[in-house]
Amino acid sequence: KYIRPLKWNDKTKTYTAKLKSPSTSYFVVNDGAGMYDYKLDFSEYSAKMPKALDLKLTVKMENDTVAAYNDMGQKVHVIVEIESSVDRNLSILTHISNRTWHVEIPSYISIKRGETQKMALAVVVPKNIGTTPVVTTLKFSTAEGDFKTVDFTINSKTDAKSLRPYTDWGLPNRLLGGLNVARTDLGAKRVIEHNETSVGYVPKIANNYPMLFDNIVYTNGFYLYGNRKQADENVSVKLLSEGEITGVILNPMGGTDYERQLKDFTVSLSLDGAKYTPVFSGTLTLEKRDQAFAFDKSYKAKYARLTLHNNQRKERKGRIGLGEWKVIAKPESIKLDNAFNIANPKLGGHVVKASKVISSSWDNYILTKENDIRSATRLY
Repeated sequence: KYIRPLKWNDKTKTYTAKLKSPSTSYFVVNDGAGMYDYKLDFSEYSAKMPKALDLKLTVKMENDTVAAYNDMGQKVHVIVEIESSVDRNLSILTHISNRTWHVEIPSYISIKRGETQKMALAVVVPKNIGTTPVVTTLKFSTAEGDFKTVDFTINSKTDAKSLRPYTDWGLPNRLLGGLNVARTDLGAKRVIEHNETSVGYVPKIANNYPMLFDNIVYTNGFYLYGNRKQADENVSVKLLSEGEITGVILNPMGGTDYERQLKDFTVSLSLDGAKYTPVFSGTLTLEKRDQAFAFDKSYKAKYARLTLHNNQRKERKGRIGLGEWKVIAKPESIKLDNAFNIANPKLGGHVVKASKVISSSWDNYILTKENDIRSATRLY
């Protein structure tokens, strides 16, 4: 958290502020007038500095180069050898310089004194990557906060062979084949959280609510206004059907710039629309693309709620933009009163290939019953 507010003492020429423990605080200088020296003193506080652990960490890789611009995903297998002078229980955190990559790794490990422990992990590389090297950092920590890190780099080249290729669908396996039950054109309905003066518009709070559920991302889409009275605004939807919810997909490309895109959020689910239970909290990156989040298990629900906590500047009451919110359910768990035409252009259906051009508007003529014009569909 930022240190706010700072109080100036003209006699001692110092600023003072209270810090909330154990929260992390930041002292931020935003002044372009010149260079300054700062000294920080703490009262009623004893700083405990973490120590570097006496660990020997050695990274061994089968290959440090993967194929760039490949239509298959790839996996890099890595072994980390760990030696310690004492018995230790270590938690493991990872950071990777490209957020579209991820690491399959245990969250903790136990080390015996004098033994060399080998820990296996895999770096999962998505398809169609560029040639920018990607750095992975591993942090091994004790419960007291002492730690040691090690990092390694994976390169990508256009002439490299594909390494352990796999079919990358761009989604977690749990979400594959799922149905977006938050689409209003399929039958989902928005839950009105505030009195709207026009469709999707609440003065001084938000605008363009319907754009979150139409399966289209707009550059001027949904956004929360800045300087709202309350933080943690909710967006709720009555789903197409009660079903087993496996995750959500969010696209941050809304009616804002990068800095004001949604960052931290919470998803809550409900069976009756009255009592909601939080099931997942996540963080969006800056990339203007669909970002998928799979739950640890499926949850039965009829309603879903998204709580928007802050933007990328960590402003809780600042302007927050979001392009699309999809709620993914197991298709076999959905019960529909009526079937729907998945070839309908309004649902994304379109003609891909035909032996002869029929009409400039043939998607509407051929794929929808309402616009079926027989004279326009004859082949000559």
